[in-house]
Amino acid sequence: DADRARYIGRWAKLRLNEGREFLAYGRMLRPPEVSVVNGPAKEAYDWYGYNCPAPWREYEDRGTLEVATVVSSAWQSRSGERACVLCNVSSAPVTVEIEISKSESKPIQLHSRQPVMVHL
Repeated sequence: DADRARYIGRWAKLRLNEGREFLAYGRMLRPPEVSVVNGPAKEAYDWYGYNCPAPWREYEDRGTLEVATVVSSAWQSRSGERACVLCNVSSAPVTVEIEISKSESKPIQLHSRQPVMVHL
C-alpha cells in the first residue's frame, strides 16, 4: 500500500543521506534508554503467518502482538561519532526522553512512522 511504501522510502532516504556514515558504514551500538513521556508507550498489532511453507505449524497462525511504539538503534561512524535512530511505529505522535549520557537526557517529539536521527 502507499503508506507502507512512503514509510520504507523514509528509511531508505535516511540511510542514503544523513544516516549514511552510521547506517551503511558504521558499527551498531547498544541503544540508549528511551522513555515515552507523552503518548502511547505500546500498541497492539494483528499478525497473520502466511509467509512460510504450508507444512510448517506456524502457517496460517494469527494473533495480536503488543509492541513498544518507539524503536531505537544506536550507531558509531568510522570517525567515532555516535547517533541514535528513533522511529515511532504507532499512528499517534509521541514525545520521548532519550538518554544522552548518565547525567543528561533530551526530549524529542516523534511523528507517526517518521524515522529520526539524533546525534549523541
